[in-house]
Amino acid sequence: MLNSWLRLAPKFNLTKVAGTDFFPPGPVDVKLLDSICIGTKSNAVGDALILTALARRIKETNPRIKTRIYVKAFNPVVFYNNPFIDGIDWTPDRVYGDDANWGAGHLVELKARFFGLPPSSDPRPEIFLTAGEKHYAQKFRAAHRKAPVCILHPWGKTYASVLDRTFWERLVAEYRSRISFWQLGIEGQARIEGCDRHLMGPRSRWHLRKDFAVMNECDLFAGIDSSPMHFARAFSKPSLVFTTATDVPGYFQRRRRTPYFLHKNWFQSFLYEANTHVEIADIQGSEALNTINKFFIDNSWSTKQ
Repeated sequence: MLNSWLRLAPKFNLTKVAGTDFFPPGPVDVKLLDSICIGTKSNAVGDALILTALARRIKETNPRIKTRIYVKAFNPVVFYNNPFIDGIDWTPDRVYGDDANWGAGHLVELKARFFGLPPSSDPRPEIFLTAGEKHYAQKFRAAHRKAPVCILHPWGKTYASVLDRTFWERLVAEYRSRISFWQLGIEGQARIEGCDRHLMGPRSRWHLRKDFAVMNECDLFAGIDSSPMHFARAFSKPSLVFTTATDVPGYFQRRRRTPYFLHKNWFQSFLYEANTHVEIADIQGSEALNTINKFFIDNSWSTKQ
């Protein structure tokens, strides 16, 4: 029943009438709460996905609490089928999410620390697929069992042209003998030649559920630091991420030691240390090329047999 209500999420903002507080003060001890509403007011997929791990963590800490989500934007999509969500809130008094940050670490950890929860050794989103969604993706994968499938995501909304089409087509040409590339995107985006599949979906929020399922069924991810990077991390897929950030190792060190509001830690607070990163400022350098080559060689089944 909850999933049915999530599908009916309104396209208009009822909180403008309710006077909802989207930036309640913290930190907050969830053991003292009877209920909580989680969600983002932004229209960014990543902002919603970053919050998904909170539902389980909060429930484990306080089993009696009622966890609800804010029904707007991508919140219903990413929390769909989540067993740790008790309901939805159309006009909440307060919503915890966008500014629920405390301490140091990855953005997922900042959310946990805001509620007094211990940091995770593997901070990542949590997506719960339905049986139907899994079956949908399995049909796509059935014909590609002999080679690892890499989801390729070259274009994003925030970073629309991190690298040009020529770069991506050369990358695919270099490794397609050992890797099957499937391009993930939306209708109207340029298609990368050489990919075995082009999964270019409509501009629909709920179509993302199919993208989640396909990511779960595939083996690798390569692309820019955009929303599919979060999909891949949710399912622990080895990921090669091309980023506009510089000195990524140094950034991770600073982020672990200091709060998110210092040293511009907030600027790349969504990058995952578990991923392999290539800085586009040095994309032609030998270190970057070696990193790319090692990623695909290490994750090629033919070299592991």
